[in-house]
Amino acid sequence: MHYTYCPNCGKKLTTILAGDDGMVPYCAKCNKRWFDSFQSCVIVLVYNEFDEIVLSKQWYFPDDYTSLTSGFITPGENAEECAIREVKEELGLNVVRAQQLITTDIY
Repeated sequence: MHYTYCPNCGKKLTTILAGDDGMVPYCAKCNKRWFDSFQSCVIVLVYNEFDEIVLSKQWYFPDDYTSLTSGFITPGENAEECAIREVKEELGLNVVRAQQLITTDIY
């Protein structure tokens, strides 16, 4: 789904640069980016041999916003390929080993 109007306030969206995602729909009134909706995404927990976890800040989000590496799966890409690509794009790191964790527990 590609947004033309803000789902919150109904105002016609403009575009704004959002890092490696390029120009995305943006509501100036709500100060919110509306990324195209895809069916699937990944959230990647990146850690090292000392069990230190990477939390990142993207330059296009507020200073107090930190997150795990994540991204949308693009057409023709599987979850593992997406995770490896997102880690490279967002952190500049090459993945040594990727392991998929699937859980059905919802708390």
